[in-house]
Amino acid sequence: MDQKKQETELKKQLVGKIIKKNREAAGMTQPQLAEISSIDYKYLGKLEKGIYNPSYLKMFEILNGLKINHDEFKKEVEQEFKKHGLSLHGNL
Repeated sequence: MDQKKQETELKKQLVGKIIKKNREAAGMTQPQLAEISSIDYKYLGKLEKGIYNPSYLKMFEILNGLKINHDEFKKEVEQEFKKHGLSLHGNL
């Protein structure tokens, strides 16, 4: 696997980890968040595992379900990426 693809995979995993952390902090199960966000809970599970890369619309729905501001989430993602030597800009 080339460097760019490895970075993309790591970014998906990190975003999924952050979604899961925020969902658990909100005291929600995957089915609860999925219902509020109008997405399938199996899809949410795969997002949290870093298997899928959410579209902007899906991400917006999830953040609304979690009652998280987009800018706050972006900061959280940027901080996590920085820990791993990644940038939010580029491929994701």
